[in-house]
Amino acid sequence: DDLGNLGDLADGTPLEMVTDVIDGITGGTDGSPIDLVTGVIDGITGGTDGSPIDLVTGVIDGITGGTDGSPIDLATGVIDGITGGTDGNPIDLVTGVIDGITGGTDGSPIDLVTGALDGITGGDLGNNPVTGIVQEGIDILQGVESLKTEIINTGIDTVADTIIGAFPQAEHPVGDIADLGTLTFETSRDT
Repeated sequence: DDLGNLGDLADGTPLEMVTDVIDGITGGTDGSPIDLVTGVIDGITGGTDGSPIDLVTGVIDGITGGTDGSPIDLATGVIDGITGGTDGNPIDLVTGVIDGITGGTDGSPIDLVTGALDGITGGDLGNNPVTGIVQEGIDILQGVESLKTEIINTGIDTVADTIIGAFPQAEHPVGDIADLGTLTFETSRDT
């Protein structure tokens, strides 16, 4: 007796049993399970006609003010607002600003820098005040270096001559060491 309700469930095919369970969950809607999902989406979107993409497009139109054309047109409009709607590309605007600063020189920005350096250095790097002063300093230092080397070499020769005078048998090793010492200082001066 208690199992009498099972007789109703056992009537029909197994597919009918599954369909009955689904109908119990979904409220017995007619149509396919997709209709149930579509109904849920309609509830969220307000039942818009068309595809869900239309809903997204509507949101974008709300943000952009419903402009005709693509979102790129909107971005272009913003850039035109910043640049003043100049013809050409944004690089032309930047170039115009640079021309305003530099006086509109022809050539590259490197030419502008080179011109400024020529004004400071006197133009010809081989014969100008800046390199002339630097070269004079180098010449003085080389003269000091030569004097220092000559003093050191004279000192080495004096010490070697003193040792050789005291120990004549040490003439070759001491003389060779002295020659090596003076050669070392000559080489360091020349480099």
